[in-house]
Amino acid sequence: MNNNWCVTGFLTAIFCASFNLHAQPIGTKPESFETLKAKAEAGDVIAQENLGRYYSSIGADQDAAESAKWWRKAAEQDEPKAQVHLGVCYDSGDGVPKDVAEALKWFRKAALQNVPQAQYNLGIYYQTGQGVAKDEVEAANRYRKSGEQGYAEAQYNLGYCYEH
Repeated sequence: MNNNWCVTGFLTAIFCASFNLHAQPIGTKPESFETLKAKAEAGDVIAQENLGRYYSSIGADQDAAESAKWWRKAAEQDEPKAQVHLGVCYDSGDGVPKDVAEALKWFRKAALQNVPQAQYNLGIYYQTGQGVAKDEVEAANRYRKSGEQGYAEAQYNLGYCYEH
C-alpha cells in the first residue's frame, strides 16, 4: 500500500480539524479583512497567520498559494501554528510544490516550540519512513510528546506502537 496518500490525506484532515479553518461563513470576508490585510502587510505575525487561514478556507477567495505565502511570512518569524500550516502545505503540495524535506523542516521548527500537531506529524513520518529513516522508537517518542499535551490521535498512535 502506498503510505504517501494516507499520510498526506490524514495530515490534511488533522490540520483542518485542529485549527478550525472553517469558522467563517462560506464565501464571506471578515468585517475587518482590510485591517487584517494591512496589519499582515506591515509584518504583524498573528495577522499573517490569520490571513493564511482566511485564504485557505472554503469560499470565493480560497487561494492555496496566497495562503502558503502568508503562512511562510509568519513561519519565518517563528509563529508555530503557521509553521505547522506551512508544513502541511508542503506535505500535500497545496499552494506550493510538494516537498517532504521542506514539510519536515517546518514541522521540526514547530516541534521545537512544543506544538503537539507538529510532534504528531513527525511521528507519522518516522513511523512510515517518509522523508526520514524509518524509526519506530522515534515515532513513539514524538507521539508520546504530542499525547502528553492531550492530542488524542497521538495517544491512539502511541498505543498502536506499543501493541505492535
